[in-house]
Amino acid sequence: MKTIIVLMLACVISAGVAKGQVMDSVEDCARMYNYGSSLDQFQQWQKAYDTIKTFIERCPNTYQAWRGFGITSDAINNIFASTHDTLLWTNYRAWLESVLYLNTVDPEYFCQCARTIGTTLSAPDSALRSKNVNIPLAVIRWLALNAGCDTPGVWQEYDAARKSQYRQWRADSALGYHYNLDTTLPSLHDLGLDTLFARHFLYASVEKRPQTLFNGASASPNPTTESCVINFGLSNEAYVKLELYNTLGEKVEIPPLENLFQVGNHAIPLSLHSLASGTYYARLVTAYGEAQTVKIVKQ
Repeated sequence: MKTIIVLMLACVISAGVAKGQVMDSVEDCARMYNYGSSLDQFQQWQKAYDTIKTFIERCPNTYQAWRGFGITSDAINNIFASTHDTLLWTNYRAWLESVLYLNTVDPEYFCQCARTIGTTLSAPDSALRSKNVNIPLAVIRWLALNAGCDTPGVWQEYDAARKSQYRQWRADSALGYHYNLDTTLPSLHDLGLDTLFARHFLYASVEKRPQTLFNGASASPNPTTESCVINFGLSNEAYVKLELYNTLGEKVEIPPLENLFQVGNHAIPLSLHSLASGTYYARLVTAYGEAQTVKIVKQ
């Protein structure tokens, strides 16, 4: 009976959505999710993984699309259990990073995808799992403090993981694995996620900080013939994006210039080589809505 149900769902999906077709129907997305979920329940891990990956790519803005990350993780864990192919985790993490900002409306989508990325950073088959807990916990704590997740639920998950970590440490000790219980959380910079996650602030609706972040901004040399350096200072850590506009207020296309900057003085090189002579305006924007504009003259 179970096999018949799965086959029927497969027929519905294949008939309703051609391979490679862009999803534009809520009904098609729902059918694809239900099909992938059924495959997962019936332990058809690879098909479930492939189906829900496609669902997330085509239907990221559908209602509760974030639930798909739980299915892909369940499937990839079970695939790994039979293959022990660590490349699976590398590819999975790369895919998760590629879809992190497909949905910038529902904060839960970002939270679940980011949380899942955190789970891929520790060795899945390590005997001392309690030492690896600090890695996903660092991500969970950052989400609780910075993202619009279900914050009480995130903190409950954090506390539960800490207790589980302690129990695992006790169990490891009983089995003869003797090591100090290290509960130090790595920074997002240590995990290589600071720039990736900081982009979240460009999309999230956040309140302005009460204090001024920028300590002035300038360009040098100015006027210039080819390029210049945008200098600015920050009183607090902030994600900063640089945009360029002409005198008509039209945005000028330049290579992406955005990053997470620490407290202090910074310099961003800006090439004007391909632009016509005239006046331009470099605009520095933080994730908290504060902006500084610098007038640049190209001769």
